[in-house]
Amino acid sequence: MYREKAGIDWFNTVFYHNYTFLLAAVFALLALNPIPGRSDLYDAWKAVRLISTVTPEVPEEAPPSLSSKTKKVIWGLWQILKWTAAFSVFVTLNGIPFLGKVTPVFFMELSGIGDWTLVSRVFLLPIVPASGSELKYLMPTMEVQYRLVYLVSTSFLMVIGVRMAAKLVRHFIMGERNIWVRDLFIILTCIDIGIILGAPYWRMDATTPFEYIICLVLLAAFSFASFYFHSIGFGGTLFRKAQTDIFHDGCARLHCGVAW
Repeated sequence: MYREKAGIDWFNTVFYHNYTFLLAAVFALLALNPIPGRSDLYDAWKAVRLISTVTPEVPEEAPPSLSSKTKKVIWGLWQILKWTAAFSVFVTLNGIPFLGKVTPVFFMELSGIGDWTLVSRVFLLPIVPASGSELKYLMPTMEVQYRLVYLVSTSFLMVIGVRMAAKLVRHFIMGERNIWVRDLFIILTCIDIGIILGAPYWRMDATTPFEYIICLVLLAAFSFASFYFHSIGFGGTLFRKAQTDIFHDGCARLHCGVAW
């Protein structure tokens, strides 16, 4: 009908000459777990189910164990299901939930709009404001090249945040050496990086550079805390050594008291 009345190819117009399906297939890969046989969502669900169903009076019977081959098949089917769901959502929205449309931006980049060499200048806008004429010159790059960088980077950050949130639930419930503190700071780091990447789209006024610097300071603090609680703090080598020393010291004191 569109072709007959206006000479418009509806399918190629709506789906941008099949680029929607190509981008959907690529972005849907982010939903897959890169570690074979692992599922962060399933581990979190098991932890929640453990505290919600098991009681001291009525212990829950252990589920029947599955063979290694069966587990691999189930894991593969689960990855296919997640990829299909992510693919369908992207095609429906022509983009990513909460982030906006991706295919139109990608198609504009293929059309030659914007300039990749100006991406770094756009990134520095919060601390080095542009004049009115320069901002007008940077606008195509802001809405195409930098927007692509922002969408792709934020998509990765969202996936990392969701996975770490699932890990946080499992670690918090299972009480695994308080590793959930590390998970929390990694989530905060991802959120802060996403805010910093979106800074060129902030409202620009006299307070913008200070707000940007605050975000940078928070990023350094969250990154340090993530590293600290991963390698030095709870569950780290130094922390485990301190736990061991305290344990041996307590045992020695107890032994002396019993001998006395």
